[in-house]
Amino acid sequence: MFLCIRKELLLTIIMIIARLQKVSLVDYPSKICATIFFQGCNFRCLYCYNSKLIQFSEPKSQISEEEILVYLEKRKGLIEAVCLTGGEPVLQDGLSNFLRRLKEMGFLVKIDTNGSNPEILDFLLNQNLVDYIALDLKAPLIWRKYKRVINIDNKEMFDKILKSVKLLLNSKIDYEFRTTVVPVLLKKDDIKEIIRQIKGAKKYALQGFINDKEMVNEEYRNIKPYPKTVLKEMAEEARNYINECEVRL
Repeated sequence: MFLCIRKELLLTIIMIIARLQKVSLVDYPSKICATIFFQGCNFRCLYCYNSKLIQFSEPKSQISEEEILVYLEKRKGLIEAVCLTGGEPVLQDGLSNFLRRLKEMGFLVKIDTNGSNPEILDFLLNQNLVDYIALDLKAPLIWRKYKRVINIDNKEMFDKILKSVKLLLNSKIDYEFRTTVVPVLLKKDDIKEIIRQIKGAKKYALQGFINDKEMVNEEYRNIKPYPKTVLKEMAEEARNYINECEVRL
């Protein structure tokens, strides 16, 4: 398969879908959904456990758009929503056309994103092609801290993330910010800083670090996650600034 990757945005010519989770009860709040995993990401987070989805290459189990649409058509009435994750969904060229077809079929659409493409997010919002956005905040919105986590030295990309955060904070769409709390990368004060930076947000989720899966840096499998009690303390602090905060393990 021929790929053209732009230097700055790493956009693919066509959508590369790695796999489909046919039913999920957790990926779209309060909805039964199907979850689509896209291939390719512009971050290199050391603890990422979807590491096989990072490279912009054709996966062995690639699925076509039509296969997914046929499956969803048969499951209308059972499946209520579709979650797009990855990799990074908004790097996929042709995404808006695909979302338009999902909306025409009557499905709610959720996108999981790292926030590195605010222009696309803004377009999708203006076109009413997305109903819920989950934006991963990897660290406090301070460049020296953020680049350590995403493992990419690209200040321009970081500036785009700041725009995406502002876009969501000022939007009327359902959304959430979420952070995977990795002990060697994020301390309690870092979470407090994130909380202050997104003050007034609709929702914030603290995700427990999972160390039993294949990762970009396998040394992270030796890191012990924070206990649930510590995450709950962080969430309690967040509720002073944010409408809703939950812990996910």
